[in-house]
Amino acid sequence: SADDYGGRYPGSAGDKKLQAFASAVLSAAGLAPAAGGSFLQPLSCGNAQTANVAAVLPGTDATLKDEVVILGAHHDHLGSTSNPGCQNQGGSAICNGADDNGTGTIAVLTVARALAKLKGQNRRTLLFLLFAGEEQGLKGSLHYVEQAPLYPLAKTAYMVNLDMIGYSNGKLDALGISRSALAQGWATSAASQHGITLSPTSSAGGGSDHYHFALSGVPYVFFHTGIPPCFHTTCDTVEKIHAKQYTQITQAVARFLWTLAQANQSPRSDFKAPTSACSAAPAWSSPFVFQTSVDHKLASPCGL
Repeated sequence: SADDYGGRYPGSAGDKKLQAFASAVLSAAGLAPAAGGSFLQPLSCGNAQTANVAAVLPGTDATLKDEVVILGAHHDHLGSTSNPGCQNQGGSAICNGADDNGTGTIAVLTVARALAKLKGQNRRTLLFLLFAGEEQGLKGSLHYVEQAPLYPLAKTAYMVNLDMIGYSNGKLDALGISRSALAQGWATSAASQHGITLSPTSSAGGGSDHYHFALSGVPYVFFHTGIPPCFHTTCDTVEKIHAKQYTQITQAVARFLWTLAQANQSPRSDFKAPTSACSAAPAWSSPFVFQTSVDHKLASPCGL
């Protein structure tokens, strides 16, 4: 979220810099590239070319290694005030997106580095994904789910989505996790071991990259710490992140992910998939407009 990333707008120099940085971190950790020999999964975002970043820690259990657990976060943001959606709140003209979603991006890389040290011990396969173009309408996760899944969705045991996890005062929203009692129990335990109180819901809505996975029947959770005052503005900067709680959340996510990788049972065994149809017609520009609704397939009038 430093100024030299320029707000990570899709197709920009800062976007490419982020892709290169993430690829280097994952490679140095000893993780394998997941996208056909590359860490980058290219896609179009409007008129721009961008990429998801993907790395894998292959599973080793004879029975469970074909099942995949995904840890994901979007790596893009809004660029500068010359782009739609980036609001000027003084200071720099750059929307750095420290919370949105520098926090999720760095947490994915941190967890990936930590669990890579346990290489060869994970029973299920762990896939680390940084999505492009979330701010433009979930482009990267839509591309993965509907056009180019790196692993079969039917074999994806769970998807953990991290989006804006930097403003906790000791609590963490776990949106959608109540659809699996197994997952809720494991996440609650992981959080409590690191001093975090989980706030579970069965509804997560359509405002982030878990959405298309949910529509495809993949069990999921959306970890989130709320909409901060500097959301989508030039004041979303790193010094405002609640560092202690952010560290605790990242540690809890690592513990939860490892439980998902090692457990005998899959959350698929008790997952209650979303079934509700689209009825409202909100504009995509309203942030997290689906946040309190049940997940639903958006028809064209619904704005996605």
